[in-house]
Amino acid sequence: MAGGGDQFAKFAGPVAIEILGEPNKKLSSKDELRFGNKGSLSVDLKKGTFFEHGADEGGGVLWFIEKQTGRKGREAVEWLREHGFSVEDRASDSNRHYGPDNTDSPRSRDDGPPFRAVATWDYVDETGGLLFQVVRMENGLIGKDGKPEKTYRQRRPDASKAGGWDWSTKGVRQVPYRLPDLLEALQQGLPIFIVEGEKAADRLIDLGVPATTNARGAGKWAPELNEFFRGARAVVLADDDPQAATKDGQLRFHEDGRPIFVGLDHARFVASALSGIAEDVRMVQLTDRKMKEDVVDWLNQGGTIEDLYRIAKAAPRFEREPYRSRFHAVTWADMDKPGPEHEWLIKGILTRAEVGMCAGPSKSGKSFLVIDAALAIARGTSWFGRRVVKGGVIYQAGEGQKGLKKRIRAYREDNGISPADPLDFVLLPARIDLYHSDDHTDALIEECRHWAGTFRAPLELIVIDTWATATPGANENDGKDVSVVLQRAAKLSQATGAAVLIVHHMNADGSKVRGHTSILGNLENVLIVRQCEGLRDDAGRQIREAVVDKNKDGEDGARFRFTLRSVQIGADEDGDPITSCVVANVEGEGSDQPAPERPGVSNNEANIVRAIERAELFSSHEHPSGRGIPAGARIVLWRDVISEFDKIEFDDVPDDETPEQRDKRLDARLKRLKRSGENLLRKNIIGRDNPYVWLTGRRIKGYRSEYRQTAPQPEPRKSNTEENHHDGSDFVEPSDELWGN
Repeated sequence: MAGGGDQFAKFAGPVAIEILGEPNKKLSSKDELRFGNKGSLSVDLKKGTFFEHGADEGGGVLWFIEKQTGRKGREAVEWLREHGFSVEDRASDSNRHYGPDNTDSPRSRDDGPPFRAVATWDYVDETGGLLFQVVRMENGLIGKDGKPEKTYRQRRPDASKAGGWDWSTKGVRQVPYRLPDLLEALQQGLPIFIVEGEKAADRLIDLGVPATTNARGAGKWAPELNEFFRGARAVVLADDDPQAATKDGQLRFHEDGRPIFVGLDHARFVASALSGIAEDVRMVQLTDRKMKEDVVDWLNQGGTIEDLYRIAKAAPRFEREPYRSRFHAVTWADMDKPGPEHEWLIKGILTRAEVGMCAGPSKSGKSFLVIDAALAIARGTSWFGRRVVKGGVIYQAGEGQKGLKKRIRAYREDNGISPADPLDFVLLPARIDLYHSDDHTDALIEECRHWAGTFRAPLELIVIDTWATATPGANENDGKDVSVVLQRAAKLSQATGAAVLIVHHMNADGSKVRGHTSILGNLENVLIVRQCEGLRDDAGRQIREAVVDKNKDGEDGARFRFTLRSVQIGADEDGDPITSCVVANVEGEGSDQPAPERPGVSNNEANIVRAIERAELFSSHEHPSGRGIPAGARIVLWRDVISEFDKIEFDDVPDDETPEQRDKRLDARLKRLKRSGENLLRKNIIGRDNPYVWLTGRRIKGYRSEYRQTAPQPEPRKSNTEENHHDGSDFVEPSDELWGN
């Protein structure tokens, strides 16, 4: 028996079954219901409470109704009544914020004064017999909109109930408000004004204007009301409401991207429902200030009945919008007409405005590859030789957010772009939840729309990195859970018009994508990334491979190889390099031989290499004839290297240096040059043919060129007799010393 402190607690089990269906019988007991394959939702039948183990949150019956239906507080209580639950007409504490609302309740919610009836409206049949009653209730407080806090309840007469009322109207016949007056006006052929709310209808009727409405407010026009208006002339007045928003202020939109205006949407729905039944249907919105105004406010602001009839007569006949198939139906006759068809975002790999996946084992390089593809789209550059549609990119990173910024900086460094360059790319380094409810999905849709509005190009790609971090509590091996997530990913794509690419992991041995088979079955594109074990390119880097595992409208099996190249993006507080990786093409054909070991260099040796690179910028030479210098080597004079070396080593020589100090410094330099030069020759990092020196191209461990990647290469300077002459100032003869002044 549920605890008596909450009058709704006794409904916990039936409410759970009403919303979720049958519980997991294997995991349930007489005191607890469990739902889901692993029983992730539990219902304590004694306490009347719910708990979601994956989300680590819970509450009472009204909490659960709000979580599942979006109806909170008094609306959640009304949901109970609409679904046949008999809510007692008394006050009681609740493990939600709101309790029942009725005229006899000493209080209606835990944190405020009681709601009491201030007005009632009768809904009667053709003979005037009472069917049910709408009750307006207020608590004496003023809301944020400057109007009294209020709620509406429905009740039907029932002598067997306390007070003579049953507060559930489930199954009661629905009729238009003030039906006898409506029938009389219809018999006289008068136009009927359909408004939102009984108060507005009464105001017009008091002024001699035939008017009616429906019970339960906006969005609750019942189909059985339509027949009363057959052959009538109807004018539907739309309330002027602001755009609907969630409880945390996020604006709401329809699935097709249109903003939600409750009053306007209700009026449009009523007018559409009456089209083809009423003889003439017109829709009018009297104000357009989005300030929650209706015909009563319009009349209070000076509007007249004459103005109302004039505006209604001038309004165009309502034309029902063409039916919008939610499933994008194409008739047989329209099969060859232009329309949405398959389009490539990255040709042969990723399609526009659809949901795809890039999966790979840990450390396969999948995130690096996705970043590279995303930035290629943002820049509009080809990707592995494939055509790309330029567009805005939003990258949602739920995993490795800090590392991702380093990877983006490395890409920027490697491609010579800067933060000042215009690029339609936004990183969202926060986790989302595409599993438990639509809340995060709707919030992400709104955020994406905001950033899309700042882009110069259309939004084309949204990356979700990764599936695991975006689906907390979901069982990826449960087809039902997978379906929920993919539906929300599709909703994100449809609402934004962008492709959604989900980054996901493979199983432990890297043989298949993790999770239920429906993950792949419901995706348009799947790209699998893995390492090519034991295969390295000519630079000694691990070769990786991307394979188009699924392409619904293209060819499967396309593949390409890549490597990850280290890029230095800065230095830490100790002066040690900060590096990340970028995607690079494979150098050479690849080999299964062990990677050649890269030699390391001392600081002095590194400065000689830098000096050679700097000398290349200003004084590289053509190869003199008769020398054994390798083809393609950029040769420089040793004396030019010494000059650049001195600039690097002695850029802070004091102005008051004495001749003795200078001689001592240059002597030490000569010894360092000799020792370091011999080491560089031995390591095959440099080559030498007196008086020339060059870099062999061998890669150096931990060394990053400061000049070769960015500086333009000058035209080689031609050799001449003076430059070929050895005067002892650049190289000393090999028989004497390898290195001279």
